[in-house]
Amino acid sequence: MQPMALIHAGDYSEARRILEQAATAFPSDPDIANVLARLLAAAPDPALRDPQHTLRMVQSLVQHVRSGSEQMGAECSASSPGV
Repeated sequence: MQPMALIHAGDYSEARRILEQAATAFPSDPDIANVLARLLAAAPDPALRDPQHTLRMVQSLVQHVRSGSEQMGAECSASSPGV
């Protein structure tokens, strides 16, 4: 993933730009949202941080995980034979 290489190279601004484009193109991708949220929360340059946006992204990720877990649980229950 190119943004991770940019982060490791210290080019946080370019990594943020690419991640924001990717998040717009793929809004339901939790991996992109996770990396962007971490960058927005902990970038060494305070000008790149955005705590409010980070909080919204994390809340959305949690909701995504919960809904996926509930769906998986329902699918497992429906496919389990009665004992």
